[in-house]
This record gives sequence, C-alpha cells and structure tokens, in this order.
Amino acid sequence: LRVHHGAVDNLALTERPPYEVFIVVKQTLVSMGIEIKREGDFKVRCIRRKRKVIENGKPSNKETSRGQKNKEKDILYGDSTVDSGEEIRFAVELCRIKNLPGLYIVDIKRMKGNLWGYKFLYHTLLEKLDLKKNGGYLTIGTSGGFIS
Repeated sequence: LRVHHGAVDNLALTERPPYEVFIVVKQTLVSMGIEIKREGDFKVRCIRRKRKVIENGKPSNKETSRGQKNKEKDILYGDSTVDSGEEIRFAVELCRIKNLPGLYIVDIKRMKGNLWGYKFLYHTLLEKLDLKKNGGYLTIGTSGGFIS
C-alpha cells in the first residue's frame, strides 16, 4: 500500500483489513453505476457517465425501444441544483497512514469533471462505505478533542 500524503478526511479512515475494505469499495462503486478499471491491487480509476438529456431538457431514465433497461437508470446523480450530470472521472485508492500501523484511508481524487458533481459522489461513496461501523478509527467529541 502507498503512504497517503495530503489532507485526511476522518470519514475515510478505517482499521478494517485492506482487502476487505477494497472489495466493499469496488462493490459500492458498481452499485452507484460507476464504471471501474483496476489500476493496481488497491487502486481503481472511475468514470460516472454523463446524464443523457431528451429533447425537452429533462433527464432520460426510460427504457430503450428494445425493452432493455437503460444503463443510465442505475447511475447515481445528485440533485440538478448541485450536480449537472456531467461525466466525472476520479481515482479511488486505499493507502496507509505513515507511522500509524493498522490505519488506512480511502483516498478519492478528482481527475476530470464538475467539482460539485464530484463532491456529491465523494460524500455519497464515503456515506455508503460507512467506514466508522465495525472498525472505524477516530471520532471527534463535542469538545473538539479526539476520542478513540
């Protein structure tokens, strides 16, 4: 695992075993309608395809003429006020934290696409992963101090 550099989001930290976490990460991305391509043992590149628009300007989530479900129906988009439905490309990597053995972070980096759409995907992914449950790491108390 690569050592994480940069800001640390408390919601992205976990003590769960890396293989277990990464399996859940991939399953969650697929359930969100995100296309994934494996880049390494603990890294995937992700694409959320652009929302299709029909003639009257509203999102298209209908079935195709052949009666098959439109793949877009399974893709997760945020409210149109914050997520324009553009294509978003990002990478998700599981990294370790330097000098803290047994502590890992799900590192999510935007590569292309609208910042607000990416922010929606980032928070949705971390919420669905729920890394705090069963092996989360730190929680912040009301006094601002850290409680383990």
